[in-house]
Amino acid sequence: MVHNAVVMYGTFTGIGSPDSKLNTPMMVEGAKAMVLWQIFYVSGSLLIKTSICATLIRIATHRRFKYALHPGSDNNTISNKHGSSPEIPGDQNRAYYQPVNMSAYDIKGKFAVVTGAGSGINHVFTKSLLEAGCSVLLADVKLRPEAEETVHKWSKEKSSENGGSYATFYPTDLTDWSQISSLWDTALQTFPQVDIVCNGAGLYEPPASSFWNPPGVSPLAEDPADAKVGQYRTFSVNTIAPIRLAQIAIDYWLQNRAIQGNLLWIASLGGYVHSIHTPMYFASKAAIVSMVKSLGGLRKEVGIRNAAVCPGAVYTPIFHPEYCRDRIRSDDLTMTPEQCASVMLRVLTEAEFGDGNVMEVMLLGNKKQSELSVREVPLHLLYPSCGAGEDNHLVEEEQKMVKGLKEHGMRPQV
Repeated sequence: MVHNAVVMYGTFTGIGSPDSKLNTPMMVEGAKAMVLWQIFYVSGSLLIKTSICATLIRIATHRRFKYALHPGSDNNTISNKHGSSPEIPGDQNRAYYQPVNMSAYDIKGKFAVVTGAGSGINHVFTKSLLEAGCSVLLADVKLRPEAEETVHKWSKEKSSENGGSYATFYPTDLTDWSQISSLWDTALQTFPQVDIVCNGAGLYEPPASSFWNPPGVSPLAEDPADAKVGQYRTFSVNTIAPIRLAQIAIDYWLQNRAIQGNLLWIASLGGYVHSIHTPMYFASKAAIVSMVKSLGGLRKEVGIRNAAVCPGAVYTPIFHPEYCRDRIRSDDLTMTPEQCASVMLRVLTEAEFGDGNVMEVMLLGNKKQSELSVREVPLHLLYPSCGAGEDNHLVEEEQKMVKGLKEHGMRPQV
């Protein structure tokens, strides 16, 4: 039994295989716990065994929490006090892609499209871009007063006063693909090029498009039950629209290789945790997380940055409507839009990001003492522990697809 445990310890910690993808701190701790448990299991009373087991579970849980906050470190405080910029750790165990261009991304003089920029996090992020010298096309159904003020302050007519950057607004209903196309055309007419796309717009599963209000049954539902092409508005805004805009942008960047495209997605903590209250919101964000990871090789292969930020609770106008105003209140422990936007800017620009990183940001603690916690979500821990078998051709076919992408982009060869 002890021999088996020692062998298991060696396997999980990668002894004899320094490059093992399983050699992660959380697995090392888990293996240690399993070794100790099997050693103690050889002898001792049931009471002793149970006590040891409970202790090991507590240790493993504590260690897992620490490593989840900061993989590869015994320091579980990776953030500073409320309002300051935390250090963001990179993913030290990324399994598949290593970036080629590790330089920082300079946004001064660049041109961006930001959806959902009419309020909240994305409006604050828009201001950060403008202040850093990047011009922005704001896309949203409408602008709140503070966003209108931003567009006025940073108008093209005042660009000489603002270091050359400017802002303009294009009203866009992202459920309408023709409006997404018009948004892109407008961006190219407004700017000499488009360097950055931030997919920020989102719906928090309103009653009009909620799993718990079925079309054709609930009087609150506005998604048509008899639609020939069925679509929930929640998914249309949160999932389909950002994927469509990303598709347009990536095609454009592949046709204009001199531009280093930069794609930033605003997903959510709900992309990998779950709630029966708003299952469609959580599922729609999970799809975005998966999309970002699937596109993780873009920078290595074709030089296009791609990453996501997954905020925890942020008190913004998304929680103002009556149906959800009691879920997150102004006196709850929540991030400010400014805190979230500061992390977005770092993920957009810093060298270690852009390879399919999924960065979580949330506020920990209480109202008296809080810390901004930032980590890269360790989704690689969900991957199978072994690669494809000899009879599997998935990797070979993927390489062929990537080769075609490099040669002719997303356009068919003529």
